[in-house]
Amino acid sequence: MQHLSFRFFNIAPQVRGKVAWVPFRYELAADTPSGHVDIEGRGTAILERRRERWLVVHLHASGRRKTPGD
Repeated sequence: MQHLSFRFFNIAPQVRGKVAWVPFRYELAADTPSGHVDIEGRGTAILERRRERWLVVHLHASGRRKTPGD
């Protein structure tokens, strides 16, 4: 990939004790050998506090090509 651009937005963390979940949206653009791609998607990260650090214990993201006008 070349000219990769990646942006997170609408990040909404929720913390309950030693566990946090973070829904988010993202946009990705890049030039690939088969052409330019523009993707939008959503995801959720699950984090767990272990000692003094937050660790990602699960990450899910899915996306689709942007449609004209998005």
